Amino acid sequence: MAVRMDAVGDFLLGSTNVPSGAVSASFWLYETGTTPTTDWFVWGIGGNTSSLTDAYGLWGNPSARTLTLYGPGAVSMLTTAALTINTWTFVALAGNTGASQSWTVWLNATAYTGTSGASTAYLAGLVDLGASVEFASAWSDGRFAAYKHWTATLTTAQMQAERWTYLPQRWDQLWACCPLLHTGALGDVTGQGHGFAPTGTPTTEDGPALAWGSHLPMGQWYTGGPSVAPAAVSRPPRRSLARFMRRAA
Repeated sequence: MAVRMDAVGDFLLGSTNVPSGAVSASFWLYETGTTPTTDWFVWGIGGNTSSLTDAYGLWGNPSARTLTLYGPGAVSMLTTAALTINTWTFVALAGNTGASQSWTVWLNATAYTGTSGASTAYLAGLVDLGASVEFASAWSDGRFAAYKHWTATLTTAQMQAERWTYLPQRWDQLWACCPLLHTGALGDVTGQGHGFAPTGTPTTEDGPALAWGSHLPMGQWYTGGPSVAPAAVSRPPRRSLARFMRRAA
């Protein structure tokens, strides 16, 4: 399942400021474009600050159906990436919010690179999904699922490893993991409390065809909420391989 925004005031806003510095994020997007909009944003850092002077945003062009990453000062940072409408697309980005840093945006397996034109480093802010950090009315018209966020700059190989699962493959420096299975489950399953709160009236619709699992950190079990190690877990008795083979024979 997935969370649907209708381009009429719906978006998700993070609950905690994301640290400045290295950042990577990934999610699945199904942009429909059925509701006309002049501009739309699918992701941003800044928390609807009404200005791009201290924020980043992944902007959608409504006529060309492309995505462009904008940096502080409304600077276009990379070649526009063509987005297929009415199709689930894996969207990921990685870079650094410091001055004049390199960024990469992936649509499925295709990478687009560029450099931030910012002369100063960006300060911490909130994450938006489906809304604008520049224009309050630039809402997305589509579905979102499987949001993950790291305080590290992931490589192409690392990002592609995240593509087909709700839970992360890389747990090191993981800031948040929000599966976004429905409007009542917008939280961060890592237990760090970095989930989303809805604005407007998002709805629940069909999601992408993803596997749920990945391995969890050693000693942890997923229980539908934060990963926790139970106080006691029943385990089978240990037997030597030789003894097992004798019994099997």
